[in-house]
Amino acid sequence: MKIGVLWRKFRNVEFQRKLTPDKVYDDAYDEAYHHYMAIKEAGFDSVLIEWKEDPLETYETIKKEKVDLIFNASSMKEVAFLEVFNIPYVGSGLDVVATDKRMRKDIVASHGLPTPKYVIAQNPQEIPSVDHLKFPLFAKPISGRGSAGIDEENIIYDKDKLPQVVSKKPIK
Repeated sequence: MKIGVLWRKFRNVEFQRKLTPDKVYDDAYDEAYHHYMAIKEAGFDSVLIEWKEDPLETYETIKKEKVDLIFNASSMKEVAFLEVFNIPYVGSGLDVVATDKRMRKDIVASHGLPTPKYVIAQNPQEIPSVDHLKFPLFAKPISGRGSAGIDEENIIYDKDKLPQVVSKKPIK
């Protein structure tokens, strides 16, 4: 089986680039390379595939490389592309990709796979107890894809910092 690791320049930082274009580090290739190497070390044939603006170019690369499965599809655009071309992929389908991280965690847990415990905080004034959770916590917006809206502040070492993170406006 040959696994294609799909990556796109500036994946998940498009909105940050609009706000602070000179302060955004693009780690998309680094992340993809990390996945690529882990897949190879697990004994699978793997190839890095860069997402192109022209979907036909991406499709041709996938076919030329004889990829059986795509890993790392995280945007609705990528998932829609893979579904239209009937290319098998790992990840959420269009019904839950980028829409509800809680639903994805519940799906993972329902299949017996380990996933960290969590609470949902709707606003900074009504944060459920986190006493049963182990610090540091990782707080992220429930909606949105990938790491959009996440920065160093989202690692919580002290529960007094939770309201500040919960009050952050999500990036859409």
